[in-house]
Amino acid sequence: MAWNERAVNLISTQIAAFFSMSSFAASSFAWITPAALVAASRSSLASFNCCSSLIMALKKFEEARPFLRKLIGRSRRALGPEHINTLRLRRAYAEAFFSDDAASAREVREAVTTLEELDAVARRIYGKSHSDRLNIYASLERARKRMLGGEYKL
Repeated sequence: MAWNERAVNLISTQIAAFFSMSSFAASSFAWITPAALVAASRSSLASFNCCSSLIMALKKFEEARPFLRKLIGRSRRALGPEHINTLRLRRAYAEAFFSDDAASAREVREAVTTLEELDAVARRIYGKSHSDRLNIYASLERARKRMLGGEYKL
């Protein structure tokens, strides 16, 4: 079993234990329903954020986007739109588009717009040199580079 598969299994098991679920397929996140997300506490949002990072690291962009959409909505309601975890999730969502080789030009432009907005919010709230703001800016630069490179699937 590869390291990535072990990591997915470990995190999946931990999340399943959190929800007291007896059986859970590590490769499927379909069990995460809006009702489960509404029931999740603030601390569990950090676990879901970690899980989304793993999905992104595995380059499972198609799977990551709906998962992140649900998490962003939950995080906005539970923590607020300017909370650092909400900003991190929105950054990951934008990265799920511009990092995907199958992304359209429109999707990459939308990712750039989102990251520009996040950069402004993070700079205003956390300051110019905060590590999360610098990560957002680095993502923004990569997205702009991708947008200018014009490597899209039609």
